[in-house]
Amino acid sequence: MSVHVLEQLVRKRGLDIQTSFAAEAAKQLGPGPAVVPETSARGLRLLAETERQLAETVATLRRRYPDMLDVGELRVRYRDDPEPAEPIMCVVIDARHSYLALLRANLLQRRAVLRDCEVRDGAAAPGRVLLCALVPLSELLGYDVELAFLCGGDASLDMRFSHYAPLHGGGPDGAA
Repeated sequence: MSVHVLEQLVRKRGLDIQTSFAAEAAKQLGPGPAVVPETSARGLRLLAETERQLAETVATLRRRYPDMLDVGELRVRYRDDPEPAEPIMCVVIDARHSYLALLRANLLQRRAVLRDCEVRDGAAAPGRVLLCALVPLSELLGYDVELAFLCGGDASLDMRFSHYAPLHGGGPDGAA
C-alpha cells in the first residue's frame, strides 16, 4: 500500500480558476496507485510517496501542456491527528565500503536513526555495504542528488515510507 507523503501543486498559466484544467489533466493522467491527482480551484494537486513519482508525472504533464504550467514546490505532508506527526522513511543505501563513514555522518546530520549495516563481500558485490536507516522525509528532499555527489555516482538509494513519528517544534518550511 502506498502512503502519499509528498505533494506538489500544478497550475496552468493564465487561469484564475483552475478547476477545468485540473479535471482535464487528472483525467489524462488516469488512475494509478503511485500518484493520486486531486482537483481544486487552485489547480491539480499531485500526491505521491516518492520524488521520482512526482517528477515523472510532472514531466508527463509538461509534455501534454508545453510551456503552460507553473509547478509549485515539493511539500511534505504531515499528519495532524491525533497529534502532529512527520513521515519517517526507511532508507537503504548500497555504496562502496569506502563511503561508509561519510554516509553515516551525513545521515546523522539528517536526524537519522541508523538501523543496520551489512558488508557485502561476495563475488556479486565485493567491497560494498548496505546501510539502513530511518530518516524523516523532510530531511531527504533532494537526497538522491546529494548522494550521487557524495559517492561519485556509485551508490543507489531505496526509500520507502515506514511510519509517522511525533513532530516536536512544528513542521519545517515546505510542510503541507
